[in-house]
Amino acid sequence: MADAYCFTIMGWARMLMMPLTAYPSLQQYLSRVAARPAVQEAMRAEGLVRD
Repeated sequence: MADAYCFTIMGWARMLMMPLTAYPSLQQYLSRVAARPAVQEAMRAEGLVRD
């Protein structure tokens, strides 16, 4: 649950134009979460990504 919540909240940073470049470990973590098949499926279902 914590991963899903963190991924969602950190996604807002992009929308708010808050760069995360100072946090490479966080960027890597978010990339790993985003690569999970279940996350991709959920994001497609919500219309957040396209195939």
